[in-house]
Amino acid sequence: MPFGLHEVLPQRATYITVMRGPVERVISAYFFMKNYVLHPNYWKFRRERWTLEDFVRRSPRENVQTKMIAGADYDAPCTTETLLRAKENLQQFSVLGLTERFEESLALMKLRFGWKLECYSSFNVTRTRPKKHDLPQSSLDLIAQRNRFDIELYECAAKLFAHAINNRSAEVAEVLRQLEAARIKEPLRASLFSMRAAARKAVNRAYSAL
Repeated sequence: MPFGLHEVLPQRATYITVMRGPVERVISAYFFMKNYVLHPNYWKFRRERWTLEDFVRRSPRENVQTKMIAGADYDAPCTTETLLRAKENLQQFSVLGLTERFEESLALMKLRFGWKLECYSSFNVTRTRPKKHDLPQSSLDLIAQRNRFDIELYECAAKLFAHAINNRSAEVAEVLRQLEAARIKEPLRASLFSMRAAARKAVNRAYSAL
């Protein structure tokens, strides 16, 4: 959800987000679209044989995180003003997490909202893609250049995240121990957990569409 939803809701609202390293995010997005047959761009990528570089150059999906957090038009160009608005909006988030430090992010959310997590598992992970260090440096440079606002916003978010962790270091450490015990490690159980979560997600989407 882009920032700004609170302006149309009848009740009080709060924001949380988990940001991702911009270069990793673009790589993951491309390979997810390329390999997930139900994605709207799947056949387009196959038909036109889009490479990662084609995706970066031709898609309007640059600086996505900055646009979303700024509440800006998704298809419009990202500007310095968009970045400044996104940085200001970040200050209003109840919890700001980082994908690369997911457990600590989850710990902050648990502390903030009093969540009781009996178990959890990671899913929606695109496994059929190369690692960042396996890609040509020219591709990584292109992604960084096209997503420079996201990179600057991510650096700002990382500082806010570190500050939040340091402020509650003892509590976060205790929650991390609890999460390690709650994390599902058995492959079969993790698969069943993911299937149930996917089913709940589908029901929620169907309900929202009514």
